[in-house]
Amino acid sequence: YIFGGWTPQAPDVMPMTNTTYTANWTARSDTTYRIVRLLQNIGSGSFTAAETEWHRGTTDATVDLSRTLAKPFTGFTLDIALPGTVIASQIAGDGSTVLKLYYKRNSYELVLDYDRSENDTMRFSVPYGATLSPYLGSPARQGYAFAGWTPSPPVTMPAGDLSFTAQWTIHRF
Repeated sequence: YIFGGWTPQAPDVMPMTNTTYTANWTARSDTTYRIVRLLQNIGSGSFTAAETEWHRGTTDATVDLSRTLAKPFTGFTLDIALPGTVIASQIAGDGSTVLKLYYKRNSYELVLDYDRSENDTMRFSVPYGATLSPYLGSPARQGYAFAGWTPSPPVTMPAGDLSFTAQWTIHRF
């Protein structure tokens, strides 16, 4: 707040009678507040701050993000129902106001076609950004050597479904 004077106006000389003076305050229009966007970690329910934005507003005014929430993060979806989410709050005069938005990690389908091996076709729900090697493994097929996947898989799960087909070479004796 900014001091705006006294009511009634304070005299230059102290009066001879008891008088009550009231301080007048004006809300600051440059009070800071933060918006923190948190992304879910792989394999857990915990979240890590991915972005912090600093803004300014008027002390005691309400800041409400309900109309401007949808800042996209590839592979994540905003979930305002998660505990700890703060989408609206009054701006505290000490600059301590923090609005928090939580984004859950999306999962996508991974389809592995073992091309007539014993495993046939397998489907997995894989979190965005997860390492794919545990899902791909080293398939085996009687009389054949595994020659890789087509197309060549990325190291981590992208924001979209994937499908791979096992390639085999015949064992020659």
